[in-house]
Amino acid sequence: MKKYKFLLVLVAMSAALLTGCKEGDYQDQIPEGTVKFDLILNQGSCFVFTFEDPETGVWYISSSDGVTPRLDENGELYQQKEER
Repeated sequence: MKKYKFLLVLVAMSAALLTGCKEGDYQDQIPEGTVKFDLILNQGSCFVFTFEDPETGVWYISSSDGVTPRLDENGELYQQKEER
């Protein structure tokens, strides 16, 4: 019985090592060019940053709770006009 369990574990480990990981499809979804971003908060378990969508120029706020569009003082979508 001990040899059977050992053989089963050995086969499972070999299968896991031989199959490996394949490259994800997300690699193709990264837009070309540089994404602009600004770090807002990095304290303890709280991490908040903003980033710009290079296609539309709209800025978003991202945190552990999710992503939301950034708004300017008029309540419209924030788009930075000048270059950095």
